[in-house]
Amino acid sequence: MASISIWKRFTGLLASPAGFVGTIVEHNSDGTSSVLLRSSSIILVKGHSVDIGKKVFVEAGEIKREIPDLPFYDSEV
Repeated sequence: MASISIWKRFTGLLASPAGFVGTIVEHNSDGTSSVLLRSSSIILVKGHSVDIGKKVFVEAGEIKREIPDLPFYDSEV
């Protein structure tokens, strides 16, 4: 029977960090990028892996991956 570490079981219960979707607006010389969020806020994140103008998924202050540029709709119910 495989044993699972108590620490791994505990950390599995914790919430994962929040992620953000945004558009790269600038690459900075210190290895960071400026990302424009849907809320019109700009945040500074680590990484240059995605070209300017592309959509990205940001998690824990770091660019995780490029995402497709799909339409976004906001509706009230």
